[in-house]
Amino acid sequence: MRKLLIGALIVCLSLLGLTAMAAAEFSWSGAVSFGITGASDGASGVLNAGAGGIDVEATATSGPWTGTVGFEDFALDDATLVYGADAFDLTMNPVGIDSGLYDIATAADVTLGIPSNPGMKLDLPTGGVDIFAVVNNSADAADELVWNFAGGADFSMDALGLGLVYNSDQENATNSYAAQVTYSVSDIDLIGQYGSYTPDGGDAGAGYYVEAGYTLAEGTVLTVSYAGADATLNSADGTARDTFAEIYGEVVVTLADNVELTIDVTSTDDGSGVDSVTAWEALVELSI
Repeated sequence: MRKLLIGALIVCLSLLGLTAMAAAEFSWSGAVSFGITGASDGASGVLNAGAGGIDVEATATSGPWTGTVGFEDFALDDATLVYGADAFDLTMNPVGIDSGLYDIATAADVTLGIPSNPGMKLDLPTGGVDIFAVVNNSADAADELVWNFAGGADFSMDALGLGLVYNSDQENATNSYAAQVTYSVSDIDLIGQYGSYTPDGGDAGAGYYVEAGYTLAEGTVLTVSYAGADATLNSADGTARDTFAEIYGEVVVTLADNVELTIDVTSTDDGSGVDSVTAWEALVELSI
């Protein structure tokens, strides 16, 4: 079987990094959480039904090299090897790296961006502008390489931020782009996003996302958001639907050092014509 070029390159660079990290400094962090969930269309008051878990992350650093391995509920979740230079950062991920359309959501079962495959990300910080590029690949049914590309930039100027991202998903023959505007003042954080998704030979669909966060008091943050997608994007997987809408509310309260209580409620109308679904969750998390 023809080997993936990206995978081979990551392995070679990883071996070089491991050699350089012979005398590395190690650190780790983690979180233990326990919660209760419920939904209007199913069982309510379910303990630890997807709400709780154990997350652990271990990091090794040696010179410009940093390796990180993350586990979620004792299963490998992510792994990265980063080479940090003065002018750039190169991230290699053998587990999978992707690029999306920020927080834009839809009920359609499609990839909004590029799918997650082994690949690399290049970050170029240049003053108030940070530029990035992502590349990954996979083999198709004929054992031919299929490449996916993404790129974008983040601009910051005092309280105002602007982000742009473009994705070329060769695996699923789609293109997408999105823009984001952020604004922070005093205790208020605002986010606005707009994105477009176009399959080859198909019509373009669009979605948007808005969010407001407010710090009520020290250690207490309230967040409210709304996500929407037009009927075209919401039907991009071939299932006819009306527009998509999702309202989300969350409050995070600090109970003690490294201990937080999170309560959130989500109301989703998937555009299928049935009643919207309301789901809720309460979670206590201890960070180590």
